[in-house]
Amino acid sequence: MSYRRRSASKRPTLALGLTLFLMSLLGAAGAAEASETFVVPKAGLVDQAGRPYDGSDGAGRVRIVYFGFTNCPEICPTTLWELHAALASLAPADHIRVQPIFVSVDPLRDTPEVLETYLQSFDPAFVGVGGTLEAIDAFAWNNGIYVARNDASDAVTYTVDHTSSLLVVDPAGTVLDRIPYGASVTDIAERITQAIDPKRGLSR
Repeated sequence: MSYRRRSASKRPTLALGLTLFLMSLLGAAGAAEASETFVVPKAGLVDQAGRPYDGSDGAGRVRIVYFGFTNCPEICPTTLWELHAALASLAPADHIRVQPIFVSVDPLRDTPEVLETYLQSFDPAFVGVGGTLEAIDAFAWNNGIYVARNDASDAVTYTVDHTSSLLVVDPAGTVLDRIPYGASVTDIAERITQAIDPKRGLSR
């Protein structure tokens, strides 16, 4: 009996590990197929104020884009806090040249009001993006982001699997870098600095 209990206890961990592994493979495949030009749908997106969103908010700045959802229990809030810390570590002259963007892959629950409240708890500089399912899915897939909604028939408890990389987009709209989940705050800050000014290089 004790052996069975131990085996059963390992199953969630093994299942989680397999899920994350498969997501990384699918995310990599999506990234390989996607254009390195950052693609924003022409219609169907709104920001956290309910205004139409077309991606022009970050004009002239480096955009750091993260696709996630507010009901995400761990990975999304961890990534957003680390991004906030990385941005806070930048010199003021660099900080103002960066626009962080959070795109919800769960727009049915993440209304503009929900996004506004959620992002205020991390950093008021974040732009939140929601919209129709079709526009969000196109936004994600066109930029190499894997998205799969699980048990979406349950309007309360369903979850969403998604690629958990930070996209680094230059002012010209080119995806320069994809920072994986688990990168340190220092690493994130260095890679953002590299995007702001490639001549500085990386210390890592």
